[in-house]
Amino acid sequence: MKVLVTGGAGFIGSHVVRLLKERGDQVRVTLAPGESASPIDDLDVETQVCDIRDLPAVQEAISGCDAVIHLAAVYKVWMRDYRPMYQVNVEGTRNILSACRTAGTAQVVYTSSIAALGVEPGLMPATEDTEFNQHKTGNHYVLSKFYAQRVVDEFASEGMPVVSVHPSFPFGVGDHRPTPTGRSMIRIIEGTYFAHGTGGLNVVDVEDVARGHLLALERGQTGRRYL
Repeated sequence: MKVLVTGGAGFIGSHVVRLLKERGDQVRVTLAPGESASPIDDLDVETQVCDIRDLPAVQEAISGCDAVIHLAAVYKVWMRDYRPMYQVNVEGTRNILSACRTAGTAQVVYTSSIAALGVEPGLMPATEDTEFNQHKTGNHYVLSKFYAQRVVDEFASEGMPVVSVHPSFPFGVGDHRPTPTGRSMIRIIEGTYFAHGTGGLNVVDVEDVARGHLLALERGQTGRRYL
């Protein structure tokens, strides 16, 4: 199988790419303009610079691929201008799915987030069916992932073979940049950041998240969401 992995040089993406190569797949990875491929330099993969806001570039990247795993996203807690976050996370996802529909891609896995789901009252854990209810409390990243999920659900309702995976807070090796999640852990270890409150935090190993992506590719049911 030839698989396109958008964001395949990122934290989760690089682990997904490694598992695909171990499985024997051909892999093409899209890199955002200016993004380094160093996390996957040791792997025999094809790389292609692609701004997912550019539909023709997306169509070219998807050409010839049997499946797409769409991880590319802007994950930041603070930005001076949040418009690029929505352009990439929401409209970029629309471009990916539009190009997949045109190309007749057999299977698509979309990397959503626990942020795109709602919060249950009290101590009840959220599930894949918990409706989003963070319109007034969610930050721009949370809202962008919710709007992107609505785009995915729209395509799924029209027959697109797409499934969504919803990682919680991933930690592990390879978070070189680091992500906001990894940065919070570094600050806790340094003693410069701490927090206290009720409730809990759902943490998951990044390698388990990567395995979940492959399981979604192999066994996921169209339109389903998987925490």
